[in-house]
Amino acid sequence: MVDSHTPVSEKLQVSLIFPLVALILGSMLMPGLYNRPFTMYKFRTMHFNDACFEDIETERLTRSNFKLKNDPRITRVGRLLRRSSLDELPQFINVLLGQMTLVGPRPEETKIVERFSASQRQRLAVKPGVTGPVQIDGRGDLTVGERIDLELDYIRTRSLVKDLLILIRTLPAVIRGLGAY
Repeated sequence: MVDSHTPVSEKLQVSLIFPLVALILGSMLMPGLYNRPFTMYKFRTMHFNDACFEDIETERLTRSNFKLKNDPRITRVGRLLRRSSLDELPQFINVLLGQMTLVGPRPEETKIVERFSASQRQRLAVKPGVTGPVQIDGRGDLTVGERIDLELDYIRTRSLVKDLLILIRTLPAVIRGLGAY
């Protein structure tokens, strides 16, 4: 606790830490298990003022995979974090809170889930995962349909062995960086 007897340097450290965490750690409200919203944590990778990029959001994200390979909203450091998947590390907080699992379908944004058909919504019957079949099999190069097909197949055939294999294959997939942007 900071009081009047605390040295100035300690007060300064405390006053700088909290805003710094807010600058680095981002959060998004995402559909989770049974479409219940939860706050998902990530390291920030985009510029703070992305209002000037809203035309890109509506114009270019209508493509079938909802990803931009050279998204101008992503910072230089953000590109490195995304390429290495280090931006996902704070999701271990979500795992500890019981909102996510280590392996499962990757969380999708609400605006994408709203476009799901009834059969595609089956992927909401399990908790989202930090890694999953999409992470090891194409990542951002897959269309939304291909991602959902992979995840639905995973859900139908999931097992402890399959989860372990996905965990083992995640690191080499992250190192290769294919489809990560």
